[in-house]
Amino acid sequence: MYPRGIATDADGNVYVAEESGDRIQKFDSEGNFLAKWGSHGSGDGQFSLPTSIATDAEGRVYVADYYNNRIQKFDGEGNFLAKWGSAGTGDGQFAGPWSLATDADGNVYVSDGDNHRIQKFDRDGNFLTQWGSYGSGDGQLRFPHGVATDAGGNVYVADGNNHRIQKFDSVGNFLAKWGSSGTGEGQFRYPAGLATDANGNVYVADDNNHRIQKFDGEGSFLTQWGSYGSGDGQFNVPLGVATDVSGDVYVADSRNNRVVKFRPSRRFTTRYPVAGSAVLITGRWGGCAKVKKQDGQKFLEGHLGEDYGVVREAVYAFADGNVCEVGTDGGYGKYVLIEHDVPGLQKIHSLYAHLDSVLAGVEAGARVAAGTQIGVSGKSGPEGTPYHLHFELFEGRACSLGSARGYLGVHFAETVETVRDEQRDGRVYHNPATFIAKFAVEALPARDYSKHKEECPKK
Repeated sequence: MYPRGIATDADGNVYVAEESGDRIQKFDSEGNFLAKWGSHGSGDGQFSLPTSIATDAEGRVYVADYYNNRIQKFDGEGNFLAKWGSAGTGDGQFAGPWSLATDADGNVYVSDGDNHRIQKFDRDGNFLTQWGSYGSGDGQLRFPHGVATDAGGNVYVADGNNHRIQKFDSVGNFLAKWGSSGTGEGQFRYPAGLATDANGNVYVADDNNHRIQKFDGEGSFLTQWGSYGSGDGQFNVPLGVATDVSGDVYVADSRNNRVVKFRPSRRFTTRYPVAGSAVLITGRWGGCAKVKKQDGQKFLEGHLGEDYGVVREAVYAFADGNVCEVGTDGGYGKYVLIEHDVPGLQKIHSLYAHLDSVLAGVEAGARVAAGTQIGVSGKSGPEGTPYHLHFELFEGRACSLGSARGYLGVHFAETVETVRDEQRDGRVYHNPATFIAKFAVEALPARDYSKHKEECPKK
């Protein structure tokens, strides 16, 4: 009853800290029960309100044992390994350890709630450092709740009663903050659990708003989902959130006594063409694709979906490649041009335009892997027109955007992962997850665009 903390391991197993049962339950990624351990008490392997759980790369499991003011360590089957902590304000002591997280080196970070600080330990419980004090200034905390780390060693803290997220380096130097009290995008009402994914995005269990919010690592809002209730995709005080190696998101929906699993949309994961020298972007689903000719070369422009924008959403690289250009396209935001080597084809160039921001390190000459986040889509355009995410494939062009700027391809409709294919106001809105699943990239005989042309409606 009342799941609070949730974590995953490298094998895809899911661990849940259960409040009223004072125990840990282990499931596979589809929710099949595997094991459990714990009971109420203060002995080894017993708990008095387990609030949070984390795993490390070796499969060890760490539990924040709140009223016992300690951290307990287990193997993946629940066998007790070690413990540390006691009640107090000294190094290694706690006044209600609320949450914990591990980093790539096996260090353990604990949000020490009523002491308004973060403590850092090595994997054996040896104290390393601490930071924080009561207050609302940069680096100060008021009842910190969730804590999470990313691949770069940064530490994110849900600063509960300050209704914000703070970001620190691994030794507690303040880096950034975002959030305020409220119900709008990027606002919180007592943020609780935190998690990060492989792309550096940050997920926040916004418990009193009964939703999950997603941000990039700098605090730019990307999307949100959830509302109060017990239906699919609704929450009643979500306290914990976790991601797995596949990017799926798990939420401890505490007062609904359940765990809910979500699968964010996969963008630009379409299979590569394997033969020929032309690429066809079919336009059967909500739009049309056609051939353009400019500077003596043919290239493809696809317009799929309504002319509505993807707003403040993460944008990912279509395929492995080298960044050619990063720039600003007049009043329409930033763009990134990437050159790809696709087996069996000439060089393919993808253009991502109308971006609100481009991630650090995405610059001319940089190498990016398929699925790497390169930026965030636009917020609003000239005269209030929504920005769009424009994704376009060029075949056989030089690694320069040049005068092709303005030929903007595949326009994605709507934004968030939870939007389903639906029709309203006379327009069709596509969930990018299902949209990409239908987005066919085919290899054709060289320069054979006849079939391609026929898919465009006459104007």
